[in-house]
Amino acid sequence: MMNASILLYFILWYERCRFFFFLLYLISCILLFCPFFFLSHDSPSFTHSLLI
Repeated sequence: MMNASILLYFILWYERCRFFFFLLYLISCILLFCPFFFLSHDSPSFTHSLLI
């Protein structure tokens, strides 16, 4: 019984960490791509200078 509860705890911990890392990855992608997306609509020359 003790081993089963430890296993369950590790599974729950893994799921929580996986969700947290997925959320972190999603936020970083949004932060990376949103400014380029908005800037390309506002001033293409500015994004062009950023890319170079």
